[in-house]
Amino acid sequence: VDRFLEAPAGALRLIEHSRSGFKTLNDIQGEPLSIPTEDVIAYHEIDDLESCWDVGTLAVLKPYRGRATNHLISTMLYGLLHVAVQEYGIDHLVTILDKHAYSQLTEMLGVPFVPIAGTQPFSYLGSESSRAASAAGRCAATTAGCTTCRCSPRARTAAPCW
Repeated sequence: VDRFLEAPAGALRLIEHSRSGFKTLNDIQGEPLSIPTEDVIAYHEIDDLESCWDVGTLAVLKPYRGRATNHLISTMLYGLLHVAVQEYGIDHLVTILDKHAYSQLTEMLGVPFVPIAGTQPFSYLGSESSRAASAAGRCAATTAGCTTCRCSPRARTAAPCW
């Protein structure tokens, strides 16, 4: 929230599991990816969808994006996501990110997102290059040396992973 203008600067929408499933997993069942939810669960070793969240939206209003604020708003929102993942015991995240957001999260912030089931970028909701992505939420690094998760070696040096 921009306290001076009394207006929102950005928002983060997290989707908990329900009978309707997750938006990301529902969307990638269709073309062009055609990946059944069961395949995602098996590939990413998701034990329980109740401990999984779908990062449905992260939106930052134009005046607050990118260099205008040194990525402050999006970085703060992703930081809040990290805290919530730890606080609520979330083991996995799924999402669809455009090329820029995926790069920013994985390269700049070290969030261990990986393509869902090894998929390639695809066109999605007006973005020519989006990625269906998954990340481990909590990690073995929080209690012991991280040897079982799919985090990058760089991320394994921290506790928790990201």
